[in-house]
Amino acid sequence: MANLESYDHSERKHHGDQEFGVVTRNASMNESTQMSSEEYYGSAEESSKIAAKHALSLIPQAERRGTTTTSHNVQSIDSREVFPPSPTPKPASRPQTDARRSQRSGSLFGRDSTSTTQLKSSSVLRLENNYRDLQDRYSDLKRQIDDRQREYETRISKTEMYTRDLEDRETKLKDRLRKLEDDHERYVQRTQLKSFRSMKQGRWLPLEDSSVQRKLELLQSDIKQWAKSSAIKNMKEIDSILEQEPAEYTALLESLGRVVRMADGSLLPPQLSEGRQAPVLYLNAMLANEIHMHILADPFFFLEDDISPIIDSLPSDSSILEQQRPSPNLLYREMYETLKQVSPREAHLWRSQMLRILSPPIQDDAHPSEKRVKSLTEAKRQKICSRHATAFLEGPARHLLHTAQEDATSDRVQRLENIFQAAGNLSSQLWTQRTYFECQGLQDLKDELFSIDSEILEMHPLVHLDEAPARLNERPIIMVVNPLVKAWGTDEAEDYDQSRVWAKAVVWLPLES
Repeated sequence: MANLESYDHSERKHHGDQEFGVVTRNASMNESTQMSSEEYYGSAEESSKIAAKHALSLIPQAERRGTTTTSHNVQSIDSREVFPPSPTPKPASRPQTDARRSQRSGSLFGRDSTSTTQLKSSSVLRLENNYRDLQDRYSDLKRQIDDRQREYETRISKTEMYTRDLEDRETKLKDRLRKLEDDHERYVQRTQLKSFRSMKQGRWLPLEDSSVQRKLELLQSDIKQWAKSSAIKNMKEIDSILEQEPAEYTALLESLGRVVRMADGSLLPPQLSEGRQAPVLYLNAMLANEIHMHILADPFFFLEDDISPIIDSLPSDSSILEQQRPSPNLLYREMYETLKQVSPREAHLWRSQMLRILSPPIQDDAHPSEKRVKSLTEAKRQKICSRHATAFLEGPARHLLHTAQEDATSDRVQRLENIFQAAGNLSSQLWTQRTYFECQGLQDLKDELFSIDSEILEMHPLVHLDEAPARLNERPIIMVVNPLVKAWGTDEAEDYDQSRVWAKAVVWLPLES
């Protein structure tokens, strides 16, 4: 009996272990996701063997619990009889076991199918999300490409417009260049024609304004350098003249009065006389006034004496001048001024033609009489220029010259004569042209008020305009260091109503009123 109870207990244990084995295998099936029916029953047989071994191990335990079992009964029980290798259950119970196994197997396969379905659904969902992401990225890229394409099309359009604009500008520039070339060619032709006409009329070429301005600047620079190296150091050195020779001092003040506006009508301006540069400025202004007013501004300055030697050299059939003894320089100047009031153009033509006759340019085929007239005119001009230089050195300006050794004095005299000779040559060059010009000093500019933007006035470098430029505006002129040189007309004897400046007047006035 005890053996039967032990067997029954073992049988239940066996079926529990089988169920455990089934569960274990089902878990394995879930991991592997697929198992055949042969594999399933083969595993059950192995589990039965394991369960039999476990039942045998339980028999000694039953004996310790008091179950009476003879040794021969135990020995007579064979392991195959207790748990045969393939236990055959009762016929009524086998279908139940098979149904239970089928139910469990179906449950396991159902769960596996559900897991597979869920896995597939998850994969499809991910694919759909990826597909939508790709579509979005494709849309973004397509939109960017479209934007870039529109941008490039806009740039291409602008570039084409810019290219067409450049082409139009190039066409216009080419047209303008052709026009300039045509104008230049016509200008060259007119210039050549004028040159040929000038050569036929005495071989005189017109002077450009820029050339005249450079010559005037060079002359004024020479005057400035000579005054700087020849003037006394301080105006106090002439105080003795006031005490010992009042007449000489009066003559000096009278000469300075042509370039300086006197204080109270008879005194030098104290703001200027107290400065160290006052003697240089006074001497510079006196010499510039002498050269501009008596050499440059006088077309007939070299005719101060009787010009009968020049007249005698002219051909006997000359109709330019009557065969009579003309008056000196004053007569010609009066005639010129009278003609200007009647007909300015004819007066300038007469003056230009007269001086061209007296100073013809000498060429190889020149007539001997022309050469003699030219030589006499140059000699006369040199003589008058030297006379003016000597008169200046011996006049009131001598009181502003410092004492020097004999060699230095000789050099100073020679340099001054060279300045007067250069001024005489420039005067002849200018007056043989059809252009008319004037030199205007303090007497002509005394009513002018200084302005920084003036077209005719320029401040002397000794006055620092950067210190107080506004304070000097609308102030009267105190001294004219270099006169104003102003021109009218052209070499074609036209436009005498239009003026231009060849040289501004260099003026001085104190910073403080």
